[in-house]
Amino acid sequence: QLAVTNELGVRSAPARCEIDAVPPDLIHVELLWNTPNADLDLHLRQDGSSLFDEPEDCSYCNPSPNWGASGPDDDPILDLDDYAGYGPENIVIAIPVDGEYIVAVHYFDDHGDAEVTATVRVWIAGIMAEEVTQVLQRNEQWDAARIVWPGGAVLPIEDPPVVAALRACD
Repeated sequence: QLAVTNELGVRSAPARCEIDAVPPDLIHVELLWNTPNADLDLHLRQDGSSLFDEPEDCSYCNPSPNWGASGPDDDPILDLDDYAGYGPENIVIAIPVDGEYIVAVHYFDDHGDAEVTATVRVWIAGIMAEEVTQVLQRNEQWDAARIVWPGGAVLPIEDPPVVAALRACD
């Protein structure tokens, strides 16, 4: 709301303008954690793939994979990789193709921080659809949620973290 006063001291009627800010990405996944030094990595995998599978796993190894979609807006993008504490790390898809996606976290290196609490948030069309947390130890992999598209259902995965079969990409 804005009201203006001129040089004679006459005040205008208030003018009001409302803006709805809608992000351009239909899927936005964010990873945060609670320690200053640990390096956690966010992964978004096509259902049925494993950590570090290429091109099915979007992560720091493969930040803009080609998932064979009709255009670049259909493919995921890791737009931020934080390797020294707290996060965030973000993966976005502007226009997702139909299918299921697995949101996963890999605790790559502790740098002296030991156990961490990871938080994953998933937004669908700008609205937070799910937030899940998990305590992790170095080299654990946590499959946090499943995203079902179309529809944008976000389903937490209740399985406990496991020791990651692989440590890094080739």
